[in-house]
Amino acid sequence: MIYSHYSALMAKSMSANRPLPDEGEYEYLLKHLQECEGRALELACGYGRLLLYIMEQGWPIVGTDASPEMMAHCQTLAKEKNLVPELHCQFMQRLELDETFGFIFISDGTFSLIIEDQDIHDLFQRVWEHLKPGGSFPFDFFTYPPTMEFNTPLKRGDWVTAPDGSILVTRKLERYDPETHIRDCLQMHDLYVDGKFVESQAYEDPMRYYDPTVLMDYLAGQGFIDISLGGFLTDAPPEENAAIVSIRCKKPAE
Repeated sequence: MIYSHYSALMAKSMSANRPLPDEGEYEYLLKHLQECEGRALELACGYGRLLLYIMEQGWPIVGTDASPEMMAHCQTLAKEKNLVPELHCQFMQRLELDETFGFIFISDGTFSLIIEDQDIHDLFQRVWEHLKPGGSFPFDFFTYPPTMEFNTPLKRGDWVTAPDGSILVTRKLERYDPETHIRDCLQMHDLYVDGKFVESQAYEDPMRYYDPTVLMDYLAGQGFIDISLGGFLTDAPPEENAAIVSIRCKKPAE
């Protein structure tokens, strides 16, 4: 099962570093939003990078995320924008809402937080049950990493200045298991205010890299149709050794 408690410092750091959709990201989703019957649903919406922007463009959308910290930060950002999002704190493979949607999506490779095979089956089943007939379901995920040093821990770091002037430092320790295709990661986030250390938060953040054909077979077994593989934010086939790709599919119309 994916981890639910992404730290509050991570939410603040991520939102300061990426407050808006990446170039072309909203445009990639726009076709689905325009064709959507009723409201759209973003799974694992995090701090609302896409969700709040889509709301600002006038599209009706609901968000879910398993992290209370992410949900809280999303509400804070929404208040600053005078938005009132409908948010539900749920694991995406435990999705349970009293509504069906014309468009359900998972962005930014977040699907790769799903680790267990049973959770894959559960997620696709829950999406199927919450998707209107004829509705679409695209999601991004990480493929087998071509540049990861197998069995060699990697250490990375970065920092960002938040809108309030505080500085957030992110450090990561990573290692990849080629047998399971799971990358273990320890994320550490430090907060500095006026040049002084305030606090530090750490959590584990595992991620699984997938063979696209495995996921496409799972989708077909659930009953999805028009299953296709594309590159990141494009309908074109993925480039060779692409780190992140996208699968798009639909639920058959009645």
